[in-house]
Amino acid sequence: VEEGGGFLSTKAAKAFQMTNNDGAPPTSNVSDARNDDMGDIEGSWLKRDTLEYSRSVYDLEMALAPLELRPSGISVWKVSNPTREASFKQMSKKKLHLSTWSDFTKKSSQELYSACQDGLTFDPKAGIIATNGLVPFDGNPKLGDTCIILMVDAIVGLSKVVDESKKYTISNLPPGYDSLSLQKNGGGDPNESDEMFSDTSSNPDVTHITSSSKDFLHKYQIFNEHALFPKYVMRFSLSSEDNKTGAPASENVDVYDRRDFFDLEEWRPVTLREKMLQSSLAPANRRDANLVTVTEAYKQTVNVSKMQDPKVTNAQRVIKNTLSSMDDKVRMVNMSFAAGEEKIIQAAKDAMEQLRKERDRKLNVLIATEGELRRKLQEIDFFEEHLVKMRSVASEVDYLRMWRSHTELRSDVFGDPNNPKGVIDKELKLIANVQPDMLVEGRLEVTSSDAHEMEKLGFKPKQGSGGGGSTA
Repeated sequence: VEEGGGFLSTKAAKAFQMTNNDGAPPTSNVSDARNDDMGDIEGSWLKRDTLEYSRSVYDLEMALAPLELRPSGISVWKVSNPTREASFKQMSKKKLHLSTWSDFTKKSSQELYSACQDGLTFDPKAGIIATNGLVPFDGNPKLGDTCIILMVDAIVGLSKVVDESKKYTISNLPPGYDSLSLQKNGGGDPNESDEMFSDTSSNPDVTHITSSSKDFLHKYQIFNEHALFPKYVMRFSLSSEDNKTGAPASENVDVYDRRDFFDLEEWRPVTLREKMLQSSLAPANRRDANLVTVTEAYKQTVNVSKMQDPKVTNAQRVIKNTLSSMDDKVRMVNMSFAAGEEKIIQAAKDAMEQLRKERDRKLNVLIATEGELRRKLQEIDFFEEHLVKMRSVASEVDYLRMWRSHTELRSDVFGDPNNPKGVIDKELKLIANVQPDMLVEGRLEVTSSDAHEMEKLGFKPKQGSGGGGSTA
């Protein structure tokens, strides 16, 4: 399929798997691909000199680096499905959505074609596992293997933390949650909440996120197929991280065609031939003032990348401070529960059950929010560890390309450095709406002032509970 536009059908998908060794998209079978009986999927190859290509490749490189793998000969097919994309954008408003990976290396071209055309289909009762962070290969890939990975945007929204060792269906998804976050030693069955949080000092939910970049793999169980939007099909070969990216220029390359200069405005390497052409233009049209040597540009970029970025430091500070304050709120919620429990212990079991549900509802929100905050904090470390590593393994040209992608990534994820709390605005609202105010009245009524606010956010009380509390 030609660069810049076209279609990816079943035959085109097969052609994609037989891409040239240098990663360039095939140029044959265009007619066959467009007339395939299986139908056509609109899309286009991303050109290598575009920012979108660089950004998608950088995301893939980060997802493979902790596995000590490096992609080479990368081709990126951008899936175009306007109808599903519009539906996805409407659903994702004000909800957390993450980039996830799906390994299609061992799957048939028909499965790849179906995923791109119709989206990822699955039993809505059983759901599907979406993986954020590292690429979840099906099996153990070897150096030299050719891989096909589908990058999928996934709406995870607010995720209920559960134990990944157990099996779940849509019936386990509580009201107000969009997905299940599968964690080691997680919270267990959402509908079996007895004694889940009676002792927060030993509760594994409170610290279920680790800090190593090799552990940056988060699994979400999603039950709505419209919450998944296939974005890119990425074909590449695996090589070892021992080798720097960007092989040195061959001695046989003409000196005029070596990329010895760098355009600081367009942020791309420039050959001596291009530089000489710029010098020959009229002063009004010349842009060679923006040209420096690659080595000089590399040194400048390395120095800038070593400086602290306020977007990163402010986001880390706000998240850490919020996590610290959440510990107090968790303890206060449990203290509120204990005070009410003393008054109701001899009363009817139904009233006691309502109190437990009210307590669990609050803590589930805090734990789910904490999980996302810790994921965000780990994501920052993940990004910055990768940047440090690239300074020692990447070539000068590739480091310049990666730095541009890294700064774009920082802006996308961490936003305005002057408003660091905006990074976790949704989480702060959820935390603020949880109040440790469960009271037991004389008529055995469990009350909570945040019930109405939480109901507005989708946390509807279960059958048997009132709008502002529960009565037995």
